[in-house]
Amino acid sequence: MADAKLDVTMRWYTVSSITGKDDKTTIKKDFHTSTASFNDSCQAPDMLPKAQNVTAYVDVYPSETFPKFVINVLHNEMTQRIEYKYENIQATHTFLIGEKLADDKGVENTYYSRCNRWDGNYSSMADEFIIDGQFNPTDLSLIYHTPYEDIKISDVRVTVHDLQKDIWQVPMLGLIARLIFMLFILFLIYRVVFL
Repeated sequence: MADAKLDVTMRWYTVSSITGKDDKTTIKKDFHTSTASFNDSCQAPDMLPKAQNVTAYVDVYPSETFPKFVINVLHNEMTQRIEYKYENIQATHTFLIGEKLADDKGVENTYYSRCNRWDGNYSSMADEFIIDGQFNPTDLSLIYHTPYEDIKISDVRVTVHDLQKDIWQVPMLGLIARLIFMLFILFLIYRVVFL
């Protein structure tokens, strides 16, 4: 239950006029003080817990041909949304949408509905924000929103993954291998059709 108490103190006066023997009228003010107390209660809404420690994990894949990095911010039932900004790339991952309603006593509450929505110019997969290109930590800005506060994430843990060079990642060798493969397929088609 939520209880509210309001104490109101009022100062007021009464005016009386007295006419004397010499037909002179005097006005007299009598000051008074009154105090009134008002009490009310209603069913309290459920409260969401406050955020403790918010950590972002960045996995960097420094490929020569297709570099990229993946950002993952852990969230829970009180996460409203997470804003991702990197250079000119922006995205918002929304988890709670609120609607403010008043009850019959005029008490306003915000009722949240769960969702899982991405907005912005982004590439995402499930809860991961994926950016193509080299990673520069100074260009990254992450803001974690809850119903109570906005938290700029400073605990960013970066893991750089070593990638083995693959023939398809080395551009010239990949191109040559694809051409040889296409010639081999054409030769097989020629043998099947014409022989």
